[in-house]
Amino acid sequence: MKKSVQMLMLAALMLAAACSAPQKAADNGTTDPAQPTILVAVLKGADTQHKKALIEMIRAEYSEHYAVSVREVAKPADIAGLGYDALIVMETLRAWLLFNRGLKQFADLPDQSRIVYFVSSGDGKWRWKGRDIRIVTGATTKVRPADSYLRLKEQLDSILSP
Repeated sequence: MKKSVQMLMLAALMLAAACSAPQKAADNGTTDPAQPTILVAVLKGADTQHKKALIEMIRAEYSEHYAVSVREVAKPADIAGLGYDALIVMETLRAWLLFNRGLKQFADLPDQSRIVYFVSSGDGKWRWKGRDIRIVTGATTKVRPADSYLRLKEQLDSILSP
């Protein structure tokens, strides 16, 4: 009996601690429909410090004129219904695309004119053969985020100001 009372008290303390902890504002991808939007879709499991730094650079550069929304996604259905003027899909290259199902699904979307892909790989010169898409690759362990950002910005600007 004493042990169950202790467990109950411990559970109550943990619940109280969880409820009183500061909550981080979630970026749920909703934006003002009147403001142009840049949507950054980071595929699940592909989040890295390099990508986080790129996202912060995008926010710093574009947030004055664009809503910058970031979502963790697994497939295109995760962003269905969200409006955007430009979409950035971020992924990590896995076994020369053998294990990049989500990325392949995004590459099959009909309107590629508003999408730019950032794929981190061990080889910064890797290109996706057979796909006519805007793609920026970076060997994230060897390249500074600022270097990747310049190439990403160039592709993003080509979408935003045709």
